[in-house]
Amino acid sequence: MARLLNSHPELAKEMVSMVRDTPGKPNIEDSQPGLLGTIVDIANCSVVAADNRRRTDAIQSCLTGPTFAAIRSGKHDHSSALGHAKDSDTMVQLPEFEKAALIDGILKPVVIISVDGGPDENLRYPKTIQAATILFKKYNLDALFMVMNAPGRSTFNEV
Repeated sequence: MARLLNSHPELAKEMVSMVRDTPGKPNIEDSQPGLLGTIVDIANCSVVAADNRRRTDAIQSCLTGPTFAAIRSGKHDHSSALGHAKDSDTMVQLPEFEKAALIDGILKPVVIISVDGGPDENLRYPKTIQAATILFKKYNLDALFMVMNAPGRSTFNEV
């Protein structure tokens, strides 16, 4: 490898971050020198939600839209996949979600739903698949993705 790099200095210049003398995982400061500075800059920019002119494209891509919280009685109304599908249907019809969820009054053709994999929304269970199929057919979606964290990353576990 050393002979190859000596005979091709332009290649050596490109590979300087990959070739190391010590074994093991490289130090983050060595492998990505600008990464920590960028993270600090983003964290310290103190951009408020209403100030669009100060945001960069990187920060704008991380913004969230409106929030919807469905509240039900834990004693009388049990959480289920069909209940979540009904809540999603209600959310899509709210005027606050029109800009985020609809194009010309129709639900956007690709929907991504992130779940924590609890018993009422585990992707392996038939009722969850049935509820997702109902949403897929009702809104004539092109794609419906349901994603879940890896096992052990539940909302009840400390991170």
